[in-house]
Amino acid sequence: MQSLSGKVVSTLLCAVFHSPLINNSELSNNAGKKTKEYKSHYKPSKEFNYSVYSLNGVNYEILEPKQKRNNKVVLLLHGGSYKVRLLDMYRSLAEKISRTLNYCTVYNLDYRTFPEYKYPAQIEDAVALFQEMQRQGIETKNIVFIGDSAGANLALTSTLYMRDNGMELPSAIVCFSLWGDMTNSGKSVVDNCYRDPFGGIARRKKAEDNWEYLHRISAFAKELDRSSPYVSPSFADFTDFPPVTLICGEAEMDRSSNEMAHENMKKAGVDAELHMFDGMFHDFQLVPFFPETKRVFEIMKSRIIK
Repeated sequence: MQSLSGKVVSTLLCAVFHSPLINNSELSNNAGKKTKEYKSHYKPSKEFNYSVYSLNGVNYEILEPKQKRNNKVVLLLHGGSYKVRLLDMYRSLAEKISRTLNYCTVYNLDYRTFPEYKYPAQIEDAVALFQEMQRQGIETKNIVFIGDSAGANLALTSTLYMRDNGMELPSAIVCFSLWGDMTNSGKSVVDNCYRDPFGGIARRKKAEDNWEYLHRISAFAKELDRSSPYVSPSFADFTDFPPVTLICGEAEMDRSSNEMAHENMKKAGVDAELHMFDGMFHDFQLVPFFPETKRVFEIMKSRIIK
């Protein structure tokens, strides 16, 4: 059952983002443009050390607990339609993840973004940092990929690339609100068009009259083979994948891509779990005060800390 706070926030977000004043189709483009010159104001909490490094001209950050209690190391891959740079909200998320996982180290990747850097630059950046972590002496059995939305896409596509090229893989993957189907053809695109604030339409509009809008293709993927698993990982063969935990909202327009990915993982014999939260929207996991979010982090911990 959806929490009261979840219902209230979902209703308010739909009222705002489905209003005539908001052009949902331009949200990610506008956000991407605004973050190109983004300046961080983040200051780490007192229990952490925080450092910024560069690898092949791409920045990554390390959040290190001053009193480390866990050998797990998270590679955090942020969302934002591959257009938005690393924001302070993800630096705060890194702290929450570290605390949840008994104070582990978190690497945060500020990967290259579209349109300046087109596919597969993002996969290259994720793979390069994973290899750098290994060079730094971190054992792959301790590395966990965590990503939301486009970051969840990147967690899966980079792992697919490494598997197909005979490389070592992370020990586990956690996907929040996977954006896994760039064809945008899943049943939930229409079924949830009135319920998901991000990408949907107002109830006064008819889905059949807004078919093209609802099934619009991201600019990131327009020139790509959208059926390729390296672009739409929900279509992939996940043979030999590490354990994967998929967590999404039941009201997401992208719910189908999470369901498809989970089905394909189970077919391949992967230790995969799909957790859907009633009434919740895309990326609800980033809202810290929801009771649902508390449960998400409990699930994540149970899957990673054995």
